[in-house]
Amino acid sequence: MVEKLDLNTPEYAQLEERIQQNQLLIQELNTQVHDAAAVRELVSQITGRPVDESTEIRLPFYTDCGVRIHLGKRVFINSNCMFTDLGSRLAKTQLWRPGRWSLRTWPPTRSSGEFRQG
Repeated sequence: MVEKLDLNTPEYAQLEERIQQNQLLIQELNTQVHDAAAVRELVSQITGRPVDESTEIRLPFYTDCGVRIHLGKRVFINSNCMFTDLGSRLAKTQLWRPGRWSLRTWPPTRSSGEFRQG
């Protein structure tokens, strides 16, 4: 079962602060020129987790939160993808491409990595 986050708690205030910090990092990521290593480093700062060297991320990259994105090895994220991760998001070896694709967000106990065309 997923624990719901009460909007009137210190935990939500901390999450909201982190979201605001991440929005600045996302702006930096998408408005400046970066090599692949710098892109992975900025995404690592956004997610709070290291991004493996085998992962390729094409810009622009978007997320509403960022702290709940978990990227595995050999992940390819094509340009103009939006991750809505206020739920839970786990990408193992996956291909993410732009367009009208919706990521399903499940509790961590259910299968992750599925997508559907919206």
